[in-house]
Amino acid sequence: MIDKSRDISRKEQMAIVLRYVNKNGLVVEHFLGVEHVTSTTTLSLKATLDNLFSRHGLSFSRLRGQGYDGASNMQEEFNGLKTLVLKENRCAYYIHCFAHQLQLALMPLAKNHDDVDDLFNIMAIVVNIVGTSSKHCDLLRDKQACKVIETLSNGELSSGKGLNQETNLQRASDTRWGSHYDMQLQELNNRFNEINTELLICLACLCPNESFIVFDKQKLIRLAKLYPDDFSDLELMALDSQLDVYILDMHSNVKFMGLKGIGDLAK
Repeated sequence: MIDKSRDISRKEQMAIVLRYVNKNGLVVEHFLGVEHVTSTTTLSLKATLDNLFSRHGLSFSRLRGQGYDGASNMQEEFNGLKTLVLKENRCAYYIHCFAHQLQLALMPLAKNHDDVDDLFNIMAIVVNIVGTSSKHCDLLRDKQACKVIETLSNGELSSGKGLNQETNLQRASDTRWGSHYDMQLQELNNRFNEINTELLICLACLCPNESFIVFDKQKLIRLAKLYPDDFSDLELMALDSQLDVYILDMHSNVKFMGLKGIGDLAK
């Protein structure tokens, strides 16, 4: 995982973190260091990464994932670096932080539409002002209550379960917001591409929660096929029956009851 980190002297740098599973099954994140880059071109970033791997005795053939800060002003260069790494190792799939991806998908939507941008700016101002004082909060609540009563009596608002209650928001009109939703979905599709979405869906089938309730043999076989360097054709043929035995063992062994998450399963 790499992020841009410019220092106070304005030198471009890459902060590099390695995530791996150790011999005890623990997921470890290890900060390798901050590498100065002479330029932010794709080739320069790749050369710096090659040098780092060489110094630490690491091999690109063992790499099984890569992630970069998509919000960085070096986004295009990191996209180029991602492509070069994939050319060298087809199993080093790019998966960006999903929480961050959601933020990045929503930001362009707000910035490209004045009404949406104004809405979030006003909300931020209201939260900042009201959140500083309980008196402000009470005043806003009283003002809103008076406004709701007035509009209800004028017939401008409807009352009932889930409508215009203090803690509820009325559903946005489909006709007014439909175009915004479409563009938001497009942004999400651009961030959550088919491969990394499929990887996470398949990997989730190993989750041990609730006695492996989401276990799906076919999706796990598909997951193995996405890593041809790790599973030969012969191993894939054997995997079908091995997974049947695996889930029987998981259900019958008390050691695997009550686990929470794949991290617990690895340990």
